[in-house]
Amino acid sequence: MSGKITVSPEVAAQIDALRPNLDTGTGIFSLSTESDAPWTAGFDIDGLVLFDCDENRWIRNVDLLIPWKRLKLSQVELPSTDGPTCALQCDSAVLEHQSLRLSVVAERDGNTVRIGFSETSESGIVVRIAPNAAVRIDDGCLIEIFATL
Repeated sequence: MSGKITVSPEVAAQIDALRPNLDTGTGIFSLSTESDAPWTAGFDIDGLVLFDCDENRWIRNVDLLIPWKRLKLSQVELPSTDGPTCALQCDSAVLEHQSLRLSVVAERDGNTVRIGFSETSESGIVVRIAPNAAVRIDDGCLIEIFATL
């Protein structure tokens, strides 16, 4: 199923922020909350990026299944943002599908990673999801994730 990752950012007063992590044993990069809320729904992007959500559709975990050492080396910078830290809530239509067919671009520069679901874009808004992580959203669609370990 092709589609879009439609999300709504909300100030993360009650929702734990997504924190970047690299499992050095497997080379898997992830963004995850420290919450104990069970993951009840999820979807993947072409089998390369997994999203796990809680019962209220808040994104609680994102796994990039391309090993860190295999990520394309490129100039990647964490975009600056002045806003509050936000949590991301998926649109219910996204969770109706187990798999979305989108182009995935994963690249890194040192300890900074960019996961894109379209070509690099300067349009849209940048939203902070942790002190060292941000997303770019264009017209309600998640198009890039940035994080620094």
